[in-house]
Amino acid sequence: MSCTLREQMFLTANQWDKIHWDPNESSTREATLAGLTTPDFIVHTFPSSLRISDRNRKQHATFQSRYLEEFDVTGTVCVKMDIDEAERMVVYHGYVYGKTGRQDFHEGFIHKLTLTDDGSMVKVFDVFIDRQLDNGRASRRASIHAAQDAYCQK
Repeated sequence: MSCTLREQMFLTANQWDKIHWDPNESSTREATLAGLTTPDFIVHTFPSSLRISDRNRKQHATFQSRYLEEFDVTGTVCVKMDIDEAERMVVYHGYVYGKTGRQDFHEGFIHKLTLTDDGSMVKVFDVFIDRQLDNGRASRRASIHAAQDAYCQK
């Protein structure tokens, strides 16, 4: 049974969310991302004041694994998901929550996925971080990126 374009886009967005936040995905995250992204996949992080470099799928998989090591994510909530079939885009608003050390955290985000024509793969991932709810994690995230950038330039 085949699914409609809208259903496929929804499935892709849900797969995307799962590989990002599920700590059990860490051993297969890079391979799963490779199967879910195009070869020219790119990530953009906003606001630009964070000075986080764009990254490819390997860099993104490495970053996400390090993020989950740094922050003990206990759950996510998708508040709203918009699917634009004509533009092949999925935009979802959500929150991630958990602990870092002994402190609880609650971080808001907007993720925009630009998908392939059939809706099965991600071409571009735009991450918008809600700094009002961030409680300093944006600067920690930027330092994780800076360390990764320095390592990748060696």
